[in-house]
Amino acid sequence: VAHMEGDLQRTAVRHGLDGIEDQVGQRLHQGVVVAIDPRASKPYDIAVKGLHWFILQLALAVSVAAADLPPIQSVTSDDQGRIIVNGRPFFPILMYGVPAEPAPLNMIRDHGFNTVTGKPEDTDVVLANGLYAAVHAGGKKVEKLGGVLLGIGVDSPALIWKQGLLEKVKANLAKVRSEIPNRPIMNAIGYWDDEPAGVVANTLLPKERYEDLIKILDVTAPYLYPVPYEPIRSVGAAVERAYTATEGKKPLLPILQLFVWNAKDRYPTPAELKCMVYLALIHGANGIGYYSYNYVDGKTGTNIAKEQPELWQAVKEINGEIAAISPLLLAGGKDSTKLKEGAPDVEFRTVSHDKSTLILLANTANAPKTAVLQFAARIHHSLKSIGEGKTLSFDGDQVKIPLQPNQAAAWIE
Repeated sequence: VAHMEGDLQRTAVRHGLDGIEDQVGQRLHQGVVVAIDPRASKPYDIAVKGLHWFILQLALAVSVAAADLPPIQSVTSDDQGRIIVNGRPFFPILMYGVPAEPAPLNMIRDHGFNTVTGKPEDTDVVLANGLYAAVHAGGKKVEKLGGVLLGIGVDSPALIWKQGLLEKVKANLAKVRSEIPNRPIMNAIGYWDDEPAGVVANTLLPKERYEDLIKILDVTAPYLYPVPYEPIRSVGAAVERAYTATEGKKPLLPILQLFVWNAKDRYPTPAELKCMVYLALIHGANGIGYYSYNYVDGKTGTNIAKEQPELWQAVKEINGEIAAISPLLLAGGKDSTKLKEGAPDVEFRTVSHDKSTLILLANTANAPKTAVLQFAARIHHSLKSIGEGKTLSFDGDQVKIPLQPNQAAAWIE
């Protein structure tokens, strides 16, 4: 315990978390006390699992409080669809429409984001405020790439090019790659046709304009704004189609709904937005984006934080959970856990890495549901919640999890 405490304190200092050293020690010992079950035959093993959970929680504080991200030397992707920055996997949490000024950029960083969209001339100020940028080249070659994570290609290609879609997209990609060299190019693409009428009517793009398009892109960013016309589960279906198109071998960065199609429409509830995020992660997303901070339909001079404060606060909490679980999502492998009860309304994913198992659940129904998970036969003690939630105890090799309407949550074992 003392050895791990020292490691965590050094990590805190390295990331500029002034004054947190004592808090690290206090929370570490609290984690040990909570983790040890006096009835257990192997309290040390349980304590180690509790400390592992604690480290995942600390990941949020480290990621949010870090003063800077390192300048980018290289960006690639691997055959697991992960974005690789300077040789290490990176999980983008992206926001559209943020002014390139220190005050809003700092607020966005403190809200758990690590990437914003912007212009090439803004990348220095974006990086100086602890964020990376995804940029439109604007017809000129971008010379400064230290803060550029992604280039941005043409938006909604399947909606604007009715003929010769794939050839035109390939030509656009070649142009953008020449303007933003050595960076993957992200394309925001539609899932429904003829928006917003296609969203209302649930008119989906066919394979040749969705899956076949995705196969030729570097980074696919399907924008998915179902509320209030389509069910929340449509996000999972869209991401699953995109993931399957490349067999999970290319980055997938869904853009989720902080937006309304018409001023009279309602925004997603906090529970609905979190459910969308978790559905995207369950079905293979390698990053998460949101649209938009500065655009509010029917209004000017405002933003989502002013118009929807409760929803905006939920975004911070959701991003915190993403930051806590993304290391396991990036590093983890498959797990044999099964969903015995709850399908099809409840969707799930489990990821295992280094003796830990991450469980993601999302109830897509507008009614309470119960999920029953069955684990491989081995000794279990409890599932610890990521974020706000209850620790869950096992009954043999199973655990029963009650879920409220549209509730999404994560646990680690």
